[in-house]
Amino acid sequence: MKVKTLFYIFFIAIFLISLSAILIVVFSGIQKNKEFEKQQKIYEDYYQNGTYDPYYYDYSSRDNPKCPEILNDKEMGSKVAKFDGVNDYMTFSTTGFSTGSQSATMSVWVYEENLTTNRYYVLGYGACSDNREFRISLNEFSPGQFSLETYGSGWHSNATLSANTWYHLAVTYNGKGNPLFYVNGVLQGSGGTWGSPEVNTASNGGAMGIRGNCGAGYSINGSIDDASIWSRALSNNEILKLYKKEIKSESISDNKLSVHFDDSSTESFKDSSGKGNEAHCLAK
Repeated sequence: MKVKTLFYIFFIAIFLISLSAILIVVFSGIQKNKEFEKQQKIYEDYYQNGTYDPYYYDYSSRDNPKCPEILNDKEMGSKVAKFDGVNDYMTFSTTGFSTGSQSATMSVWVYEENLTTNRYYVLGYGACSDNREFRISLNEFSPGQFSLETYGSGWHSNATLSANTWYHLAVTYNGKGNPLFYVNGVLQGSGGTWGSPEVNTASNGGAMGIRGNCGAGYSINGSIDDASIWSRALSNNEILKLYKKEIKSESISDNKLSVHFDDSSTESFKDSSGKGNEAHCLAK
């Protein structure tokens, strides 16, 4: 009787262990299938439909992505986002943004911790193919260089920025010709081009602190504040008022993104433009 009882107990134990193993395999298969479907959705949205949502996936391809530190900056008189140059970044959707060769403006306060030959991406959006990006870059080919990258091509200003200094940077494009560059409200001269630049921007890949969906790297080592984008070319006077802080970016017409980092949150930041393009520092 005892032997039979022990046999039943042993049989039940083996059955439960086998059942657990089967359930683990099935669950793992379901998870892998979900991940495959997720990646397939990304592929279809980005490469086929052109509707890639930057929150849908952590497209930075870096290990341990994290949020920039939000600090009170005495010089700026506000909170700013401090990026570590390694794996800090933010993404945002691009509702209402200009596409193709439409007019556009980007404006941002930026502070570089040090000048290197490492290229930094500050603010922008677009896709990873020729002339489909619209991003402000720093140190593109030399330390302190201020440029507009269109992917594989772009324009340089003739300005040279210094480390450990806050600058108000703006780039405007009026739908034809060359973009205009502003530093601290002052129009800068052109410093030339590389590649064969033209503006033909895609409507996805919104990011600050990194290059967005065009691969890992290019992370800024420094701070950003008042990141803003418009669907038209701002005037010289409007750029100057932004630099002097006489007007808020969201009060200027056709504003599509305005992030100030004054929220109490440290992971999600309101888009004051009213277009719902909130900035998030971790992918959903």
